[in-house]
Amino acid sequence: MKTALLVFLTIFFSSYLWSQQILMDGDFSDWDNISVHTEEKGDNSGLDMETLSITNDDKFYYLHITLSEELLLQEGNRLQLQLSGDNFDFIFDFGEMEGRILQSGPDPRIYHNNMGMIIAPSYSSTQFEIQIARTWNVNFSNLEIPAELNIQLVDLSSGGDQIPNTPLQYESDPDIRYSASEVTLAQPSGTFRVCSYNTLRDKIFDDEARVDYTRILRSISADIYCLQEIYDHSSAETLSRMFNIFDALEGTEWYHSKRGIDLILISRYPILYEKNVGGNAVFVVDMDGQEVMIINIHLSCCENDSQRESEIDDILDFIDSAKNNQESYFLAEGTPLLIMGDTNFVGNGDQLNALTTGNFFGAGSNVELDWDSDGLATVNASTSGLNSNYTWFSEFSRFAPGRLDYIFYTDTRLEVENAFVLDSRWLPTDQLAAAGLERSNTAEASDHRPVVCDFSLIPIASDNDLPAHEITIYPVPSSDAITIENYSFECRWVLYDLHSKPVLEGTGAYVDLNQVPSGLYQLSLLHSNRPTVHKIIKL
Repeated sequence: MKTALLVFLTIFFSSYLWSQQILMDGDFSDWDNISVHTEEKGDNSGLDMETLSITNDDKFYYLHITLSEELLLQEGNRLQLQLSGDNFDFIFDFGEMEGRILQSGPDPRIYHNNMGMIIAPSYSSTQFEIQIARTWNVNFSNLEIPAELNIQLVDLSSGGDQIPNTPLQYESDPDIRYSASEVTLAQPSGTFRVCSYNTLRDKIFDDEARVDYTRILRSISADIYCLQEIYDHSSAETLSRMFNIFDALEGTEWYHSKRGIDLILISRYPILYEKNVGGNAVFVVDMDGQEVMIINIHLSCCENDSQRESEIDDILDFIDSAKNNQESYFLAEGTPLLIMGDTNFVGNGDQLNALTTGNFFGAGSNVELDWDSDGLATVNASTSGLNSNYTWFSEFSRFAPGRLDYIFYTDTRLEVENAFVLDSRWLPTDQLAAAGLERSNTAEASDHRPVVCDFSLIPIASDNDLPAHEITIYPVPSSDAITIENYSFECRWVLYDLHSKPVLEGTGAYVDLNQVPSGLYQLSLLHSNRPTVHKIIKL
């Protein structure tokens, strides 16, 4: 770590520039006004580390790096961060996700949990931001990191680059105060609340986690839950536990379904349609007359890029087919679409791009996922009490906290009114008490944190966008028969159960239901030249 020359930078900042808070959210625009910045583009023919920026507040140091080539920072590389200061020498190997404090005796091993490290994004990229705490937990005692640091990032590969070429001496500013993002847990009026939550291998049924899940789900009180990793229990069992054991569902009528091996939907709204698509789950709910498509995803884990990309292609293919009336459900123009769940985006960064822009990895034309051809928007939910948006954390893993859980939506029909990632550890005391939470709840329940979003529906601008024909079905609910008015007899109808299995089909304006068991059904009216119409039928 010793060098013959140190680069001394003394830069005077305006109070406006210094007061800007860095958000650990993978959006790098807040680095534009950070002036401790070195640029060394073009000095290496291989992986070129082009820029390095540094800032701080009273709790953290922050680094921003840009690279000439895309890589995955949390593994599979030989990048090393080197820090030195007064009686302090430290190296951190990103590829191994561990660091060492260099000293005369054994070098203590340091991991992300010891040093408050967050890296964004968690997938491959040409730029990253890194957060490092100024106080570390080392061997059960606190270690204060020096306020003056020599900093260098080195690629240990043969012929590897380094930035800066000689270590940068950085003197932290004592006047910048940490400011966490403010979140509101209360649901705004006129919205519907969705929650995506990976419950960690059926732990929602673990009696030791009962209190944790009770407090968490009561504090969220969503209208729609997309749950992942419920392998060994049915949706009926899950609903019963949430309703009867946790007492976390208000009202009396809730709907449930399970598709794939672990994906469950719990909904305040009737479920009109469901399908397993590439191991992920497609649902359509009837939200007071407005159909909404919800795709609950749990993409393949870890290094399995090819499987994740195959699953994404299956989802895109389904949406494309549904839009073109080639599925048992027709995705009519203007129908709101939500894709949410555990994406496991820890590999190829193009996977995020594919799910927002509709770009296939394999054969196939791009799919227009929203109704304005701009692709799906991404909910940017802040982690409660922090300046981050990570959704996954495990103190027992070498991987630093990352954003693995996402909510994508059609912003032509849906508007975000409020959003947050619930981590009870960092909530302000007053919010914690008001929500009936204890600090340990979310960490004890799962390594994932629930992602919550409150949406309002954007009305369709003009009735001219709707199908010209109006179809009326009555009486609904019905016990013996229904009549279809304004119905073209060249159309065909199909009655499906909630497992998408046809029960009856035929033509004509009269549907005899006397031989159909009581329950909830979907009536689909099919026409080659018109959108398919779906209606919920309760017998």
